[in-house]
Amino acid sequence: MGRHHNADVVIDAPSISRRHSAITHSGDGYFLSDLSSKNGTFLNQDNIGKSSHHLQDGDEISSGPSDIALIFQNSNLEEVVHQDAKVTESLKWSRLIVFRLDD
Repeated sequence: MGRHHNADVVIDAPSISRRHSAITHSGDGYFLSDLSSKNGTFLNQDNIGKSSHHLQDGDEISSGPSDIALIFQNSNLEEVVHQDAKVTESLKWSRLIVFRLDD
């Protein structure tokens, strides 16, 4: 994830680094890691630092002071319904939903 046009998930916001964070998959599930971004990567509002963190259904991923958050869903996007979040983009990666945080 990042600002760079080659990222799988492009977030065009000044607080997002070109190569900000990554989600990888292994036999144990999906993992979030920060790619030495300037403003940090947050999982459920906690800065993950340099560690890799196992993702669970409903985890909120955010980056620095951005007003954009990603929700990790270990299911198809069509099966996910969020009454508290306004979906602003449809992503090819079916495990993420993007929404803007309320002010």
